[in-house]
Amino acid sequence: MPSSSAPSLKFASDYSKAIADALREKEDGPPKLRSKEERVQDAYRALLFDDPHVESDEACRLLAKELVGGNKKYALSERLVEGLRQATARMEVIVVAKKAPEQQEEQAVEKDDDEDEDPDAEWKTVGRATTVGYAMLAVAVFCEIPLKCCQARDLQTVQSLLGSYRGPRHAANEKQRVEDILEEKMKALKFEKKMEEEQKQQEGKQQEQVVQQPASNNDGDGSKYKEVWADESDPSDFVFESDAAKDIDWSAWDDTSFDPESLSKPITDDGWPEVQQAVSNLLTDLTHSKFVPLNATLWKRHNLSDSLTQLTLTLLVEQGNTMAEALRQWSVQPINVLRDHILTKQPGQQQPHLDTDARSCLVDYLSLIQSLIAVDAAQDDPKADMAPASIVGLASLSSVCTQAKQLKEIPKIRKSALESCEDLCSLVERALSSVSNAATSAASGEAVTSWVPLVWAFLPLLELISYTQPDGTSLHTIRTVTAADSQWLLNSGLFRNLIMLYVKTAPYSSSAEEVARQHLLQGLQMLSLQSMTLLGKYAWRVPDLNTLIHEEGYQENHAVDGLMWSLMGQQLAGSSVLRMRNVKLVTPDSSRESAIRQWEVLCQTVVGALKTLGELRLKPTKNKEHSKDWKEPIAELGRFSNCLVSCAALPALWQEAMTKTSLEQHLLPMKEALSNLPPAPSATTTDGGGKESASASVAKTAENDKAGDPLERPKDSFEQEVGMVRKAIKIVTMSLQQEESSMR
Repeated sequence: MPSSSAPSLKFASDYSKAIADALREKEDGPPKLRSKEERVQDAYRALLFDDPHVESDEACRLLAKELVGGNKKYALSERLVEGLRQATARMEVIVVAKKAPEQQEEQAVEKDDDEDEDPDAEWKTVGRATTVGYAMLAVAVFCEIPLKCCQARDLQTVQSLLGSYRGPRHAANEKQRVEDILEEKMKALKFEKKMEEEQKQQEGKQQEQVVQQPASNNDGDGSKYKEVWADESDPSDFVFESDAAKDIDWSAWDDTSFDPESLSKPITDDGWPEVQQAVSNLLTDLTHSKFVPLNATLWKRHNLSDSLTQLTLTLLVEQGNTMAEALRQWSVQPINVLRDHILTKQPGQQQPHLDTDARSCLVDYLSLIQSLIAVDAAQDDPKADMAPASIVGLASLSSVCTQAKQLKEIPKIRKSALESCEDLCSLVERALSSVSNAATSAASGEAVTSWVPLVWAFLPLLELISYTQPDGTSLHTIRTVTAADSQWLLNSGLFRNLIMLYVKTAPYSSSAEEVARQHLLQGLQMLSLQSMTLLGKYAWRVPDLNTLIHEEGYQENHAVDGLMWSLMGQQLAGSSVLRMRNVKLVTPDSSRESAIRQWEVLCQTVVGALKTLGELRLKPTKNKEHSKDWKEPIAELGRFSNCLVSCAALPALWQEAMTKTSLEQHLLPMKEALSNLPPAPSATTTDGGGKESASASVAKTAENDKAGDPLERPKDSFEQEVGMVRKAIKIVTMSLQQEESSMR
């Protein structure tokens, strides 16, 4: 009987609910169809309040179209932009909170039954589609309207687009800005404050009477009942009418405060400085996080890549535009949106997802970079500073080159970098001119370091073109630079100018300049190794460069670089013997001897570094007293071994200079130093006799089982350095054996 009654009760409940819904629908009648004008006004009004909620994406799309279109009925206002900022900020939280389905399932399994549910879970589920609408509005307000304002030549057009919006007059005075926007709310607070004063007076009288009654009926424990009785008789639970409302000026609370048409009326009294400040405030919110919900279809429908490209070119390139020149400091905002769109990671993916849309955006991004870099070459004055557009373009190209391997678009990005070689050469020429005028600038008190940032920006380009990373590892399966690419580097003049930049900055005066020069020379060296017949031969025939790399001071301080230059000299010195005045004569035999000498120096420094490592293992407390200089020889040995793998021409040069017997002699002290290393320090405690106690061992084992314990102190065992030396010994030995076996 009980089993049959349960389904009947459920049926009755569902049936009664269905009848109630049907009756309610009958009373309400068919849904009223609203016009386009009404939906636009409702969407505008919804954004005027805090924590706004627009009814649908279609309403947002219609409002965005009205704001950008030629209709002057609706324009921006302070409340509208502020409401959109709040909506997009809430949208960013939801987008970031999105996770992959696999992660959601794992969290659903791990979630406790007693855990409270998120009160906003229903809104996140229902309102997630509205994030697309907010994104469409953000495109109109923060991208398209600033673009139209920058392209407009008359003040009236700009004023009609901005409406009553002018943004914060002083960004630092945030409190005053909030008070100006929410003036009506501040008036209402006065009314609430007066009500609270009256309620406090009543609380003071009633609380004394309420507390005395329970206090007389207990044994000195009246404090427990005091709070309970006070809550039950709290006068704040009731709302009493008061004459305080007469003190409020309600004339300000009229319909015009929330009328879209009234708020959209332009301010015609302002001039160019005021509207420029307003557009500047809009550009500060131009970030990619506001456009994340837009899929590929909406991105193309809004022509967002074209709009961002036009906005970047307008702000950086266009001359004679007062608005664009005043807003030039925000020119990186639109190009950064394009970059972030390419690098955006999809939920559940370990790397950026380059679909068809992202690849198309990458093409637009690279084309924009090429256009920006070419601006400097178009300048007629050779003594002028670098064009800001070219500086932004070079920085963007350097950034995308560092991400080429992660994006798996090395050929496309590398091709774009090679196509810009002639324009990049113009930038290096300006850096050379600044170095030439160093004496004059130093006499006048000006700092001459403009070439240092330029070198750091060029390094990722050189790494990508040579297919090698700073540690010598390969970026791509291709291990050589083609003859066509090498010839183009020579014809464009970029390779020559970079060599001259290194040579002319020889009398460096700071450590920052010295580090920049050394990294530049390493990049040129890798290009020479990857193209021995063209780039390597050209670099070897530059007298000043040849002199610098064969100086004793250079070879002592840079053993690996000197070793690889000497290895190249075995082949290059035979084809082009330098017979110039004040230039040391370099022959293949002298280069071979120099390479062996540099290898001996490198092995000795590595052995010394291993001894220092052993001392630190025995006395970990001395780690703070030692500098990190002992790690540099080990890192250099690892870089040389990586170059043997990544550079196709280097193993043959190595086999030509080194025999198996001599190599074993040089590696023997290094192997002995490795075998004599003390074991890595264990994190166990010992008793008085020096033996580890059982309880301490068990406790430490339990601590080690805790992965990622933030309170556990890391132990310096230097296993990475030891592994690097062992790997280098293996690679060096195997490369020599492979070459010998191939010759047989």
